[in-house]
Amino acid sequence: MLSLDLVDYFKDNSWWFDDISEDYKNALISIGLNLNDDISKFYLHVEDGATFYNRNQEIYQLCWFVINTDYSLMAVEARNIFNLSDDYIPLNDMSNGTYFYNLKDESVVFLDLGESLISFHNGKPEWKWTDFNSFITWYFERY
Repeated sequence: MLSLDLVDYFKDNSWWFDDISEDYKNALISIGLNLNDDISKFYLHVEDGATFYNRNQEIYQLCWFVINTDYSLMAVEARNIFNLSDDYIPLNDMSNGTYFYNLKDESVVFLDLGESLISFHNGKPEWKWTDFNSFITWYFERY
């Protein structure tokens, strides 16, 4: 569950929307997300344009990107470049490293070409959050 601190933070920034768009639900379902998971709750309710920016890194508003871009093609390309299974969903582009959400265990990893990718494939990721709530708390510096 998204922490109350996060929800309050999003509301304070006027990023939280109570109404859920059917198009947004369908977008998340189309990329394999469970609508009851924290990641879906975040993307169904929080929006500040097409992206969010913090920690010198942008992440997508996934729903917007799935609907308005060729996100599926980009996701396939990102998984191919990083040699990942279809369980990984990119949360941003590949220009400065990429955050990936794992559909199976609901974790998030940050990967970049080079050492972080090698470490990840050796079972020792440099940057990993055990769940989406932990990641988004870190991303927005809400601890």
